[in-house]
Amino acid sequence: MSTFSGRWRYNWAVLSPLGLRFGDSAVAEANATLAARAAGQPRSDSDCWHATGVLATAAPAGELLPMPLRGCGWALCNTPTIAFMVSSALHHPTCTRRIVFGQWLNQTHLAGVTWCNRGASAEGDGPSTAVVAASYIGALVTAIPIAVGGGKLSQRSPLLKPFARFAPYPAVALANFLGSACMRSSDATRGALTAARRSVDSSCLIDHFLDRFLDARRASQLARPRFPRASRPREAPSVGVPVADPADGQPLGLSRAAGERAVRDTCVTRRPQLPARLRLSTGASGEVSMCGSRLLMPVGNFLIVPAVVWLYTAARRIRQPSLATQVAVTAAVFSVWLPTAASFYPPVGSLALDEIEPHLRSEAEARARRAGRVVSPSVEYERGV
Repeated sequence: MSTFSGRWRYNWAVLSPLGLRFGDSAVAEANATLAARAAGQPRSDSDCWHATGVLATAAPAGELLPMPLRGCGWALCNTPTIAFMVSSALHHPTCTRRIVFGQWLNQTHLAGVTWCNRGASAEGDGPSTAVVAASYIGALVTAIPIAVGGGKLSQRSPLLKPFARFAPYPAVALANFLGSACMRSSDATRGALTAARRSVDSSCLIDHFLDRFLDARRASQLARPRFPRASRPREAPSVGVPVADPADGQPLGLSRAAGERAVRDTCVTRRPQLPARLRLSTGASGEVSMCGSRLLMPVGNFLIVPAVVWLYTAARRIRQPSLATQVAVTAAVFSVWLPTAASFYPPVGSLALDEIEPHLRSEAEARARRAGRVVSPSVEYERGV
């Protein structure tokens, strides 16, 4: 997960439409495999990896999700909505009813996917119903006026008319930004999980997924720990989320500072780690500052898709593409762009030791003295999405 290609392979496995092929039998077999491994029965690492992949793709809480609400079904099942929005922006830029309907469909599907694939906080709970509802309403209130205003504005000047096809992007991007900030607000108050910067082998990662499986069995919903079992605290204080010692991976406590940084990383100013061939020469680290992942996600649907369709119509010298062409382009771009956009950002961030709470810093220093080693200069936290 430290390289772009590794993150892309992981995200493709989880978000690829190929995951729609998994059904009840595949989920039952995956649950049985992990149950056997948890009970101490011999199961190969490859079998366990396949089982965890099936559950992460089709049944993150242990029960099969409907196809439109799976992460892997997001692209294909939302393609008709995206194609409708892009076509409306180009051919009916001032039609308020079409704009409102398209934005409502898009945000409703996104809210459904978010709800069914919601993660766990430091206290073991995912976003509450109230938080998801507030995020959904806020996204609608944000997206619809901007989309309507952008469509009407694009028709006021001949210079702006060619950009009407891109009008949905600012509305969806800002709605995603605000929705993500609302959904992650608890991280800013309770904190964000931080853990050690250490190498993790495949067996340790499988143990991590087994821990998730056992939690789901015990609690009837998946409590998603963010790091392998050794890094996961068993009891969480009321403020902050777990942080761990960078040397041994043992939890230090909960850090509100890490939570605030995680939300800022996701929603405000993330630093994408670009592939080596795409890195700019303006920084020694090869990283550039840009907006959060929630601003990057809609680029494929509302900037790349309209651009590809425009190039296609220009090359074929036709006024507008057929519906089949519009849908095919949208599905192809969405399916590839979704895991690609998610892969630009390393899932784990680093926070200097002197930036976390004093009691956590003191605990890290005390552990280092007891172990006779140098104090680690930083801790790590999961950034989330």
